[in-house]
Amino acid sequence: MTTMRTQTARHDIEIDNGEPAPISGRRVVTSSGASAAVLDESIEVRDAAGRLIFEYDAATGKGALVVPNGDLTLKAPHGNIDLVAGKSISLGTKQLTMTAERADVTFADMSYRAVRLDAAVEQAHVVLDRIEQVASNVLLRAREVVRHVEGLDHTTAGRVRALIRGAYSLKAERASVLAEDDVKIDGNRVNLG
Repeated sequence: MTTMRTQTARHDIEIDNGEPAPISGRRVVTSSGASAAVLDESIEVRDAAGRLIFEYDAATGKGALVVPNGDLTLKAPHGNIDLVAGKSISLGTKQLTMTAERADVTFADMSYRAVRLDAAVEQAHVVLDRIEQVASNVLLRAREVVRHVEGLDHTTAGRVRALIRGAYSLKAERASVLAEDDVKIDGNRVNLG
Protein backbone atom coordinates (compact mmCIF):
# COMPACT_ATOMS: atom_id res chain seq x y z
CA MET A 1 0.00 0.00 0.00
CA THR A 2 1.41 3.41 -1.02
CA THR A 3 1.10 6.31 1.39
CA MET A 4 1.76 10.06 1.19
CA ARG A 5 3.19 12.12 3.99
CA THR A 6 1.18 15.22 4.79
CA GLN A 7 1.58 17.96 7.36
CA THR A 8 -1.07 19.87 9.25
CA ALA A 9 -0.63 22.69 11.68
CA ARG A 10 -0.93 20.20 14.57
CA HIS A 11 0.77 16.94 13.54
CA ASP A 12 1.92 14.67 10.66
CA ILE A 13 -0.64 12.25 9.19
CA GLU A 14 -0.26 9.38 6.69
CA ILE A 15 -3.06 9.05 4.15
CA ASP A 16 -3.69 6.06 1.85
CA ASN A 17 -3.83 7.03 -1.83
CA GLY A 18 -7.31 5.54 -2.08
CA GLU A 19 -8.78 7.82 0.59
CA PRO A 20 -10.55 11.16 -0.12
CA ALA A 21 -8.45 14.25 -0.83
CA PRO A 22 -6.91 16.06 2.13
CA ILE A 23 -9.06 18.57 3.93
CA SER A 24 -8.21 22.25 4.39
CA GLY A 25 -4.92 22.97 6.11
CA ARG A 26 -3.06 19.86 4.93
CA ARG A 27 0.15 20.01 2.91
CA VAL A 28 1.92 17.27 0.89
CA VAL A 29 5.70 17.76 0.81
CA THR A 30 8.24 16.01 -1.45
CA SER A 31 11.67 14.98 -0.18
CA SER A 32 13.17 18.00 -2.05
CA GLY A 33 10.79 20.42 -0.33
CA ALA A 34 8.21 21.08 -3.07
CA SER A 35 4.68 21.06 -1.69
CA ALA A 36 0.97 21.05 -2.47
CA ALA A 37 -1.63 22.29 -0.01
CA VAL A 38 -5.34 22.86 0.43
CA LEU A 39 -5.95 26.14 2.28
CA ASP A 40 -9.58 27.07 2.92
CA GLU A 41 -10.99 27.52 -0.63
CA SER A 42 -7.68 27.44 -2.49
CA ILE A 43 -5.19 24.85 -3.70
CA GLU A 44 -1.56 25.83 -4.08
CA VAL A 45 1.66 24.24 -5.30
CA ARG A 46 5.02 25.64 -4.21
CA ASP A 47 8.61 24.86 -5.24
CA ALA A 48 11.35 23.78 -2.83
CA ALA A 49 12.13 27.44 -2.02
CA GLY A 50 8.48 28.05 -1.06
CA ARG A 51 7.67 30.14 -4.15
CA LEU A 52 4.13 29.81 -5.53
CA ILE A 53 4.00 27.78 -8.77
CA PHE A 54 0.26 27.13 -9.14
CA GLU A 55 -2.77 28.42 -7.29
CA TYR A 56 -6.49 27.81 -7.77
CA ASP A 57 -8.99 29.83 -5.75
CA ALA A 58 -12.32 27.98 -5.73
CA ALA A 59 -14.12 31.00 -4.25
CA THR A 60 -13.25 33.27 -7.20
CA GLY A 61 -12.70 30.57 -9.84
CA LYS A 62 -9.29 32.09 -10.64
CA GLY A 63 -6.19 30.01 -11.35
CA ALA A 64 -2.56 31.11 -11.76
CA LEU A 65 0.48 29.22 -13.11
CA VAL A 66 3.83 30.87 -12.31
CA VAL A 67 7.42 29.80 -12.99
CA PRO A 68 9.62 32.14 -10.90
CA ASN A 69 12.90 30.97 -12.49
CA GLY A 70 13.40 28.91 -15.63
CA ASP A 71 11.18 28.12 -18.57
CA LEU A 72 7.61 26.92 -18.96
CA THR A 73 6.78 24.47 -21.76
CA LEU A 74 3.33 23.32 -22.81
CA LYS A 75 3.62 20.26 -25.04
CA ALA A 76 1.14 18.01 -26.80
CA PRO A 77 3.37 16.06 -29.23
CA HIS A 78 0.49 14.01 -30.61
CA GLY A 79 -2.41 16.35 -29.93
CA ASN A 80 -3.59 19.94 -29.78
CA ILE A 81 -3.30 22.75 -27.26
CA ASP A 82 -6.35 24.98 -26.98
CA LEU A 83 -6.26 28.33 -25.21
CA VAL A 84 -9.87 29.36 -24.71
CA ALA A 85 -11.06 32.39 -22.76
CA GLY A 86 -14.52 33.85 -22.35
CA LYS A 87 -13.28 37.43 -22.18
CA SER A 88 -9.67 38.11 -23.19
CA ILE A 89 -6.18 36.67 -23.62
CA SER A 90 -3.14 38.89 -23.04
CA LEU A 91 0.42 38.14 -24.17
CA GLY A 92 3.25 40.22 -22.77
CA THR A 93 6.87 39.47 -23.63
CA LYS A 94 10.09 41.03 -24.94
CA GLN A 95 10.08 38.77 -28.01
CA LEU A 96 7.34 36.71 -29.67
CA THR A 97 8.07 34.03 -32.26
CA MET A 98 5.34 32.05 -34.00
CA THR A 99 5.98 29.29 -36.55
CA ALA A 100 3.39 27.25 -38.40
CA GLU A 101 2.91 25.53 -41.76
CA ARG A 102 -0.47 27.25 -42.10
CA ALA A 103 -2.16 30.02 -40.11
CA ASP A 104 -5.80 31.13 -40.19
CA VAL A 105 -6.52 34.32 -38.27
CA THR A 106 -10.04 35.74 -37.97
CA PHE A 107 -10.92 39.00 -36.19
CA ALA A 108 -14.22 40.87 -36.03
CA ASP A 109 -12.29 44.06 -35.23
CA MET A 110 -8.50 44.49 -35.19
CA SER A 111 -6.12 47.28 -34.20
CA TYR A 112 -2.38 46.95 -34.95
CA ARG A 113 0.30 49.34 -33.71
CA ALA A 114 4.05 49.04 -34.15
CA VAL A 115 7.12 51.27 -34.23
CA ARG A 116 8.50 49.36 -37.23
CA LEU A 117 7.22 46.64 -39.58
CA ASP A 118 9.38 44.50 -41.88
CA ALA A 119 7.41 42.09 -44.05
CA ALA A 120 8.68 39.64 -46.67
CA VAL A 121 5.85 37.99 -48.60
CA GLU A 122 6.32 35.84 -51.69
CA GLN A 123 2.74 36.30 -52.89
CA ALA A 124 -0.18 38.28 -51.45
CA HIS A 125 -3.86 38.35 -52.40
CA VAL A 126 -5.87 41.03 -50.61
CA VAL A 127 -9.60 41.63 -51.11
CA LEU A 128 -10.99 44.81 -49.53
CA ASP A 129 -14.30 46.64 -49.75
CA ARG A 130 -12.59 49.91 -48.83
CA ILE A 131 -9.04 50.93 -47.94
CA GLU A 132 -7.87 54.24 -46.51
CA GLN A 133 -4.16 54.97 -46.22
CA VAL A 134 -2.75 57.98 -44.39
CA ALA A 135 1.02 58.55 -44.55
CA SER A 136 3.48 61.44 -44.41
CA ASN A 137 5.60 59.95 -47.21
CA VAL A 138 5.02 56.99 -49.52
CA LEU A 139 7.85 55.44 -51.54
CA LEU A 140 6.93 52.67 -54.00
CA ARG A 141 9.58 50.70 -55.89
CA ALA A 142 8.49 48.05 -58.36
CA ARG A 143 9.63 46.40 -61.58
CA GLU A 144 6.14 46.73 -63.08
CA VAL A 145 2.87 48.25 -61.85
CA VAL A 146 -0.46 47.46 -63.52
CA ARG A 147 -3.61 49.19 -62.28
CA HIS A 148 -7.13 48.51 -63.44
CA VAL A 149 -9.86 50.91 -62.35
CA GLU A 150 -13.39 50.27 -63.62
CA GLY A 151 -14.78 53.62 -62.54
CA LEU A 152 -13.13 56.97 -61.83
CA ASP A 153 -9.39 57.29 -61.05
CA HIS A 154 -9.17 60.72 -59.36
CA THR A 155 -5.95 62.37 -58.16
CA THR A 156 -5.89 65.58 -56.13
CA ALA A 157 -2.38 66.97 -55.65
CA GLY A 158 -0.45 70.19 -55.10
CA ARG A 159 1.82 69.30 -58.04
CA VAL A 160 2.20 66.26 -60.29
CA ARG A 161 5.44 65.40 -62.06
CA ALA A 162 6.18 62.31 -64.14
CA LEU A 163 9.75 61.52 -65.21
CA ILE A 164 9.80 58.82 -67.90
CA ARG A 165 13.06 57.49 -69.39
CA GLY A 166 11.42 55.78 -72.37
CA ALA A 167 8.20 56.44 -74.24
CA TYR A 168 5.09 58.00 -72.72
CA SER A 169 1.76 57.05 -74.25
CA LEU A 170 -1.68 58.35 -73.39
CA LYS A 171 -4.69 56.85 -75.17
CA ALA A 172 -8.26 57.94 -74.51
CA GLU A 173 -11.62 58.10 -76.25
CA ARG A 174 -11.61 61.82 -75.44
CA ALA A 175 -8.90 63.91 -73.79
CA SER A 176 -9.09 67.37 -72.28
CA VAL A 177 -6.28 69.55 -70.95
CA LEU A 178 -7.46 72.65 -69.13
CA ALA A 179 -5.01 75.14 -67.62
CA GLU A 180 -5.64 78.48 -65.95
CA ASP A 181 -2.19 79.67 -67.10
CA ASP A 182 0.29 78.66 -69.83
CA VAL A 183 0.40 75.27 -71.55
CA LYS A 184 3.86 74.39 -72.84
CA ILE A 185 4.73 71.56 -75.21
CA ASP A 186 8.45 71.28 -76.00
CA GLY A 187 9.99 68.67 -78.26
CA ASN A 188 12.16 68.20 -81.36
CA ARG A 189 8.99 67.53 -83.31
CA VAL A 190 5.36 68.01 -82.32
CA ASN A 191 2.88 66.10 -84.49
CA LEU A 192 -0.75 67.10 -84.26
CA GLY A 193 -3.45 65.11 -86.01
